[in-house]
Amino acid sequence: MCSTAELNAQSRCKRSPIAWPEPFGSTPAPLLKLVTRTGLDWSHRYRRTAEALQRLPVKSAYIDGELCALNDDGEPVFSRLQAAMDEGKTDQLVFYAFDLLFVDGENIAPLPLVERKAKLKRLFPRKIAGLLYSHHVVGNGPQFRAEACKLGLEGAISKRADLPYAPGNRGIWLKSKCLNREEFVVVGWTDPEGSRSNIGALLLGYYTADGRLHYAGRARTASTTRS
Repeated sequence: MCSTAELNAQSRCKRSPIAWPEPFGSTPAPLLKLVTRTGLDWSHRYRRTAEALQRLPVKSAYIDGELCALNDDGEPVFSRLQAAMDEGKTDQLVFYAFDLLFVDGENIAPLPLVERKAKLKRLFPRKIAGLLYSHHVVGNGPQFRAEACKLGLEGAISKRADLPYAPGNRGIWLKSKCLNREEFVVVGWTDPEGSRSNIGALLLGYYTADGRLHYAGRARTASTTRS
């Protein structure tokens, strides 16, 4: 099973599972959280996405997906994603939903992926701005990846359609990259964090056809004191 929305690969989008705990008492609306894969609650950073998700026809759910920044052709752009996060301008990000683990109190994680996705698709009977269901095709992975590379995308992700959900990889999915390359200009760096003692990340830019320099994003480095 290859996912059309996940052609972007994870490095172009921000992984963000969401959860709706069951409402209780006289609470008028269920509590919604946007949680990163490291467990951080970033609901306040993506208010528009949270509001859009509340319009899905479900009382409680745990949905796995990614936040992406798209260009005018609907393609994910990494530099736009980082710029939106750095500047706090996240209203134009799009949430791609690609898995469903719990729905209305039922644990469906043990079901095969293809069955979970069928249940997930039912939550998208109509278009909601800022939300997209991640479609997929079954079989012919090499050709699917080749088409992704022709479109200038980063690659494709293939998953076992017959297996239950499992955290992490555990051999049930494979990322096939196109290995596209591009030259960037180093325009600065960030301060080191944690165990890093030199620099944190390089700030990169690129020139457009009219000679203007645009910010492209950040790249972590493995530099030593000597380098």
